[in-house]
Amino acid sequence: MEGQRQIVREIPLYNLDVIISVGYRVNSKNATSFRRWATSVLKQYVIKGYAINQQIKLDRYKELKDVVRLMSRAIGLQEEVSNEEYGGLFNVISDYVYALDTLDHYDYQSLAIQKTTSDASFHATYDNAMEAINALNPNRSLDFNSC
Repeated sequence: MEGQRQIVREIPLYNLDVIISVGYRVNSKNATSFRRWATSVLKQYVIKGYAINQQIKLDRYKELKDVVRLMSRAIGLQEEVSNEEYGGLFNVISDYVYALDTLDHYDYQSLAIQKTTSDASFHATYDNAMEAINALNPNRSLDFNSC
């Protein structure tokens, strides 16, 4: 609706071949940068047989570093926590990695649910969450009920 009028517009959709064709026929700064980008992607694909999204690669690397940091902290806490808590932590990490893989498969339209961990034997409550938080920083006790 535009004011009191009902407006209907048909917006044409173009396929990749049309976009590339126009990009190679137009003469402007934007077209030149598009041609450079398209040529480099196509060249990488022809040489390697695949193309890599650098941003996704960097994001995955950062996620891997975070998981490794978490695991090294868990190893450091191994003597302070029970085997059940330790196993639970690694189940959380395993589920996290599975979730990332599932999202990746969804992004590439190849999603197939394979398996998950067994039913959770631990249910988070406010009290046990606060206990876990306070265990991570024994010098400071937090209680959000008093806020």
